[in-house]
Amino acid sequence: MTPAEMFTDTHKELVKERERWMKDTATSCTIAAALMATVVFAAAITVPGGNNSENGHQIFFKQKPFIIFCISDALALISSIASVLMFLSILTSRYAEEDFLRLIIVLLQGLSGFIDGMVEALPEGVPVSDIGDDSASSTEEVNNQD
Repeated sequence: MTPAEMFTDTHKELVKERERWMKDTATSCTIAAALMATVVFAAAITVPGGNNSENGHQIFFKQKPFIIFCISDALALISSIASVLMFLSILTSRYAEEDFLRLIIVLLQGLSGFIDGMVEALPEGVPVSDIGDDSASSTEEVNNQD
């Protein structure tokens, strides 16, 4: 009997526990990454500021915060979808002993993609609609008059 076979025979309970842990972790991360992908996609199709009624272009089309929003939203969408695919590949794998190291690496890559997508989605919280100084200053003037 080789040492690898001996290890496998004596640690059968660890193998079952490892498989259960990997499935539970991948399932939770898949749900979180899919939720993030949904939110980022909704932010992508709902253009901040709306469209100009005369020519159909976005109102904030050439302003830097809008460009930053578009780029960060696209990167967040790509990384969240990639992490969902990585977690799904873990869920559909065979959980063999020789594949466990590869699954851990895929899990870490999926987690890093998920975290990367969250960091890229953070600039989306900045209100792009407040770019125009006219609306912000008129609101402040109304509040100061009261």
